[in-house]
Amino acid sequence: MSHSPIILLTNYHVAPSHRAEARALAIGRRLNREIVVVSACKQTRDKSALPISALGIEQVKGRLNKFWRLLQANADASGITARAARLGAHFLIISMPHGNFLTRLIHGFQAANIARRATCPVLVVKNQVDNRYRKVMIATDFSIASKAAALAALSFAPEAKFSAVHAYTLPDEMLMHELGLRSNVIKRYHSEAADRATQNLAHFVESLHSTAAVENYVVHGTAYSTILTYASWIDADLIVIGKRAGAGLWSLLTRCLMRQLLQKTQCDILIAPATDGNHLARHVAPVDREKRAAHP
Repeated sequence: MSHSPIILLTNYHVAPSHRAEARALAIGRRLNREIVVVSACKQTRDKSALPISALGIEQVKGRLNKFWRLLQANADASGITARAARLGAHFLIISMPHGNFLTRLIHGFQAANIARRATCPVLVVKNQVDNRYRKVMIATDFSIASKAAALAALSFAPEAKFSAVHAYTLPDEMLMHELGLRSNVIKRYHSEAADRATQNLAHFVESLHSTAAVENYVVHGTAYSTILTYASWIDADLIVIGKRAGAGLWSLLTRCLMRQLLQKTQCDILIAPATDGNHLARHVAPVDREKRAAHP
């Protein structure tokens, strides 16, 4: 049994926690990893010990209490990730319940907050675990973090069908139109940018050194819309993205993208940071530095 454990984060949502537990056990068996369970909830008093009047008050305030517990869970994100780091976590697996807009919003914010702080890959489980992952979509910007995420997914789902998707934009396209450039000229710039992105994506996939089948897709558009569209189109049950570190614009865009995907998508999401151990990622050399919109 490896010394680097898988951390399973549970909460007061029973069904989602069971889904996360089933996924953690499946991955733990495949990777030969120990499962360490960490609770995101503080213990509460036994309701049967409360007087009838207090029970009535609790029922009236049930929704407010639930909302308060969600806020507390968000505040505990730093403690959870710090504990995972102390344990040397290989993965951190958390659940995200289905529900109304407010539930998805708060839990999406909580999951994004944990993923932002975590130093290991974070797997957010949304769906019932019926079998192994079948279709995995890697959203990549060719960064070290993207490669770390792809390698993490390949480690526990090598039998899945993988699709690598990159969204690109044409720099200064709006300015080109304002300057009155002919449509055929702009089209040529589009074609050149697409060719560079296609070549970069091929280098990225090759650098993974994986025996799994990977289909490549290069799309002109924003990262968010492209990921949603292609995840639905290929019927993905797992989306894989890398996490940009730091406090700059790319990091801010990454956090916004994470929150949007966690709230809007129906499938599981794996979010991984760049790690020093992924030395192969340093050999992913983009052909060009065109502006990239796929910046998970």
